[in-house]
Amino acid sequence: MEKIFKFNGKSYRAVPFNFNTICDLEGYGVSLGDISEKPVSTVRAYFALCGHMSVDEAGAELEAGIVNGETMNAIMDVMQEQIADSGFFHAINKTAEETPQESEDEEAPETVVAQVPRKTRKAKA
Repeated sequence: MEKIFKFNGKSYRAVPFNFNTICDLEGYGVSLGDISEKPVSTVRAYFALCGHMSVDEAGAELEAGIVNGETMNAIMDVMQEQIADSGFFHAINKTAEETPQESEDEEAPETVVAQVPRKTRKAKA
């Protein structure tokens, strides 16, 4: 069922959570694990998908709405509804729950993670 929500005086069509949506969110720099770790970035990316805009445009629209007294509740509510209604999302969770965890006796292959230096801002004088 198609869901329409309003934010900052404009109407948007909710995007269902399916495989392509997850891929699109990753294209905007947000993964499934980020939903709880980076909720604001996730909302911005999801809003960008719903509005067919870049994350920068979505961020500007979100900021304008908040300045005008809006909250992100409408977007977060729609996201939660779409996740709750998503067969794909439920299947991923079920698979994750059924996948046996490695025992401590088994050696897991070593994972090497490269550290990326962060850019630092110079203090304004």
